[in-house]
Amino acid sequence: MTFNKILILLPVFFATVVQCTAANRPDTANPYFEINRIMGTMAGASHISFNVAYYYEQSDTAGLMRDTISGIYKINGKKYYAKIDSTEIVQNDFYNVAVNKKDSVIIIGRTKTVFPAVMNTDILDPTLQSSYISGIVLSDSANTRKIRFLFKNMAPYSSYELVFDTVTYRMSHLSYKLKHYGIGAGNSAHYTLISVVFSNYQTNLFTDNVFDTSIYFTRQNGSFVSVPPYSAFEIINQVMNQ
Repeated sequence: MTFNKILILLPVFFATVVQCTAANRPDTANPYFEINRIMGTMAGASHISFNVAYYYEQSDTAGLMRDTISGIYKINGKKYYAKIDSTEIVQNDFYNVAVNKKDSVIIIGRTKTVFPAVMNTDILDPTLQSSYISGIVLSDSANTRKIRFLFKNMAPYSSYELVFDTVTYRMSHLSYKLKHYGIGAGNSAHYTLISVVFSNYQTNLFTDNVFDTSIYFTRQNGSFVSVPPYSAFEIINQVMNQ
């Protein structure tokens, strides 16, 4: 599986430890408050765009593999556009569409929450929080704050941390490591490590035209039909399966 496909298919700080229960969350430097504020900043900005650089490392029986790809995001509220290598992802009020130009495939699904889509995972998922996370570590450096999640041995993650600007509440770095062979593979030397660097934040440099999916397909008699220059692309309809 290529890194490009993994990006589509992945579901997805003050030097103190905070246990993951509401009763133990501090009044200040609350990690959940911070994450929600980051989400609100991303969702509330008018036509915000930024660059991303993905650093991918995988260790398995084939050895160690590394790759790097770059991309761009354009977000306005619940709508977003992403171009990552040979894949374009467009979400408007109706669909979430992934167009893989390398494999000539268009995947059409239901809309998703923007922040987990950008982060490649929903770190606030209730099941993940209650079953796998044991604590959170916060650490500050100048105008940045790092939020590092601590996981139980049976968790699918071995690490997850995000870094953001405490003035603008914009993401600057995300890094997480996934264990191979599913849950309980904590002693395995095989893993997938993904690091993302966010940069070049700008606002109001594009219009909602970038969220138009009619350039890829139309809907005729209840079916999706690709249009030129994507007429030869295979359409995978996941709307009814999500």
